[in-house]
Amino acid sequence: MRGFGDVAGRLKLLLRPGVRRTLVGAVAADSVGQGVLIATTTFYMLRVAGLTAVQVGSGLTLAAVLGIVVSTPIGHAADRWNPLRLTVLMTALQAVAVLGFIVVHNLLSYLLVTAFQAIAVASASVTGAAMLPTIVPPEQRVRTRATTRVTSNVGISVGVGIGGVAVGVGSADLYRLLFAVSAIGLLLSAWFFDRLRRYQTLPSPVAASGTDQDASAPADTDPAAPQERSDDSAAGALKDRPFLVVTVISALLAINDGLLTVALPLWISQATSVPPWIYSVAIVLNTLAVVLFQIPLSRSSETTAGAGRALRISGVALATACLLWAVAGSPDTAWPAAALVLVGCVAHVIGELTSSAGGWALSYALAPEHAHGRYQGVFGTGQQISNAVVPVVTGVFLINNGVGGWAIVAGVLLVAGLGAPRAVAWAERTPPRTSPLPAEATGRIS
Repeated sequence: MRGFGDVAGRLKLLLRPGVRRTLVGAVAADSVGQGVLIATTTFYMLRVAGLTAVQVGSGLTLAAVLGIVVSTPIGHAADRWNPLRLTVLMTALQAVAVLGFIVVHNLLSYLLVTAFQAIAVASASVTGAAMLPTIVPPEQRVRTRATTRVTSNVGISVGVGIGGVAVGVGSADLYRLLFAVSAIGLLLSAWFFDRLRRYQTLPSPVAASGTDQDASAPADTDPAAPQERSDDSAAGALKDRPFLVVTVISALLAINDGLLTVALPLWISQATSVPPWIYSVAIVLNTLAVVLFQIPLSRSSETTAGAGRALRISGVALATACLLWAVAGSPDTAWPAAALVLVGCVAHVIGELTSSAGGWALSYALAPEHAHGRYQGVFGTGQQISNAVVPVVTGVFLINNGVGGWAIVAGVLLVAGLGAPRAVAWAERTPPRTSPLPAEATGRIS
């Protein structure tokens, strides 16, 4: 299969000096550090800092709310200043926050450090996405995001494995040592991001919004086509109704993460005869599928129409997964139910991969070149809301409503996916808009 055959070639390309290798280095260092935090932070706060589960939960809720609040304003800031330098700054500030966890000893200090970290993490996510158009040409942006996602998945897995050592040993000093390791990883990531400045050959968003903007427009632009609207207010992207519809559709499809990590394990344990270890198998298979197929599948989203179709496929696949998992609660014997769960996981990962690729493509293709920060901020806000609210809602709603709940969620996902191509077509007809993505990816990143 091409997904396997291309691995060696992709690895060789990643190791070649240039933008791709530097960016992968930044993401790898960051994701290993984040993986360590995922595995250790909650246990450290409970076992070492002496916080209660409710207090830890309050910190996670605060982090989620702050992520939603800061995404749009930081996107506007990324358009006013250099998004790459902001990314370097926010990544370095994450390292400071991680070191702050070492001195947490009560609820107030925990909330302060958690709030500081949450703002830095959410800001880095938006500025990093806004930075990409300044170093990567349009035809390579989706594939580059796919590459960084694969790198992130691998890095987080490595970090979680390292953090698991501290959880198993339970030593306070080992926890603190790994916080320091995580901080070093984040500082190394900031260093890699800083090295990307040498590759900023494309106009920055600020430069593109100036008087020379028309000079950089494609030569084959149709004069009769709708022109970009110059709106430098923070609410500029919020006035773009077609883009908001696409953002909502993408945010709805992004509940795939909560379905896999919250709803499915609860459903398996409470409503099916499936052995719990099957869920571990499903997670391993999901991770492998993302690593092997995210980049090949992203090729189908290298046009705006292709990205709309990818979201449609995502909606159909995720709805299918929901229905298969719902039916898994019916068999009385374990293996038929387990088979339904695993087949549902295959449908789910197809929906996950196509949702990511389609969302990335549209978040860039539907934004004016001078306003990627604001558009990424709004798009990121939708993703943050999905990440913060949907996992809990889907977990509680699905478990309380059983098969009927799964059917309703499947219906919502199906409608969202089927509506995506029409929403994309509406967005393309409505200014402000950049030129569509090319029909073929012709450029290469060195």
